Amino acid sequence: MSLTLALNTALSGLRTTQGALSAISNNVANANTDGYTRKVAQASSRTLAGVGAGVELSAVVRTVDSRVQADAREASTKLQTLEVKEMFLTSVQQLFGTPGDQKTVSHKISNLAEAIDALGATPESATVRNQTIEAALNLADQLGDMASSIQDLRRDADRQVTSSVQTINNQLERIAELNAKIKQNSAQSIPTGDLEDERDRALELLSAEMEVSSFTRSDGTLSVYTTGGVLLADSTAATLSHTAVTTMSPNMTLGGGIDGINVNGTDITASIRGGRIAGVVELRDSTLPDMQAELDRLSEQLRNQLNLIHNQGTGLPPADSLTGSRAFADPTADSVTLTSAVRIAVLDGEGLMVDSHDLPAGTYTVDQVRDAINANLGGSATATTAAAGPLGISADTAPNGIAIVDLGDQTVTDGTNSISGFSNYFGLNDLFTTPGNVQGDPTTGLAQLIQVRGDLAADPSRLSRGQLSDAAAAPAAGEPGVAFSDNRVAMALGSKFDETVSFGAAGGLAGTSTTLSGYGAEIVSNAARISSNNSANYDYQLSLHQQLSQQHKSLSGVNIDEEMANLVVFQNAYAASARVITTAQAMFDALSNIIR
Repeated sequence: MSLTLALNTALSGLRTTQGALSAISNNVANANTDGYTRKVAQASSRTLAGVGAGVELSAVVRTVDSRVQADAREASTKLQTLEVKEMFLTSVQQLFGTPGDQKTVSHKISNLAEAIDALGATPESATVRNQTIEAALNLADQLGDMASSIQDLRRDADRQVTSSVQTINNQLERIAELNAKIKQNSAQSIPTGDLEDERDRALELLSAEMEVSSFTRSDGTLSVYTTGGVLLADSTAATLSHTAVTTMSPNMTLGGGIDGINVNGTDITASIRGGRIAGVVELRDSTLPDMQAELDRLSEQLRNQLNLIHNQGTGLPPADSLTGSRAFADPTADSVTLTSAVRIAVLDGEGLMVDSHDLPAGTYTVDQVRDAINANLGGSATATTAAAGPLGISADTAPNGIAIVDLGDQTVTDGTNSISGFSNYFGLNDLFTTPGNVQGDPTTGLAQLIQVRGDLAADPSRLSRGQLSDAAAAPAAGEPGVAFSDNRVAMALGSKFDETVSFGAAGGLAGTSTTLSGYGAEIVSNAARISSNNSANYDYQLSLHQQLSQQHKSLSGVNIDEEMANLVVFQNAYAASARVITTAQAMFDALSNIIR
């Protein structure tokens, strides 16, 4: 009976050693497999009626430090947030340029200032007028291109959300499938280590897209939740949805044209605080709109400050017609109050007076302004209005044109807005226009709208340089209304670039007082600061992630030298068990010979 027990005990040793050798060979084969963790065969003593009866393979388990693994996964989640932001902010940096770059918006403003200074010195020069308009066009184009590119980046970020959602859904499905297999194998005492490795890889891919929390249940299944507590996966997988926009505009926001990330009808966007999705959502809904708002604020002040001065002057020859930029829903009822009189004159091509009318201070409907002009300048000029349209004034005879000047400190109010200058209020002689948006309107998207007034771009001679006489008595017909060499308005335009302008808070910039080019430089510096800070955080997080990943790998990965050492140990154990069997067999043979 003892020989039989010895033989069975040795056989159990062979079987257990074979299991351990199988685990070692699998470790060696997967030493370079990403996500594979070292497996260890655990043996336990077997007893029979209280007597030792050999050994048995109780389990093949993974060598995983759950705390280190979780730390590495968390570091990876944060790294992916910064990495996707780094990609987008690199594009932003290329778009905005760096402080000191000759292609920044600040430099383009300085170019316009220099051109206008030259215009003030030589107002009669056609070449300088052309250069001034070209500089204004370049500035408007750059602002528009930057704003459009920002919206393109927002659109791309939104599409990245859709891509991430698809990846998340795939990994949630995979986790649910692996949960079912692990639960089944656990119930049948079949090793689950390789399945758990595969599930960990799915969880790692999921965590790269969004921050999640998870815990393992007693049956071996893994439950995955959002950080806000929404269940994403256990025995079944939730399905996330997001519909990407086809085009993006500045006024689009989450819930206002931009779809959320939904699970069973619930928007979980706000609860996603890490991973690629968190990065692109922050870019789409915060960082990039802030940059748009800064460009809009700059565009607003460029338009308002320069238009105020440009509307005070006239080109020479003066424009044959002036059409306002401010539309009136009902010109028969919409009223304006003028705090001072305004002179509206018809000049010939040399700037000599043809006719004029001084419209007194007072309150008028827009149609009454029109009628007063027509009544007093009949035969020389015609004013027009239309429902949902602007005020327009045209000279009746070529080559005559229209010039306007306020005869005092003029403020025009309409019950909502209070704006300096008669022509400036109506937008009759603007330098920059923003179609569909006038002073006093919301500024969102203004940078994409700003442009040089069309007839100025086509005919730079209409650029305001001089100013209509504002003498108490208007010049008589045939007398100079504006001199050909008059440069007062051109000089005032040039001086504006040296003046401090008050900018309200916008985007990431607090309210400030600075020059127009100074604010442009602040926009560039702020974009550079955001990019630089993210790069620094990215470099730190990358280093941390590498350290934690290496620590996790050293604890859970396969060490070939260690496996080879264990191989020798189990080879010896296998040989010893085999020797016991050989010895027991010899003793059986000897016993059989004695019996015979």
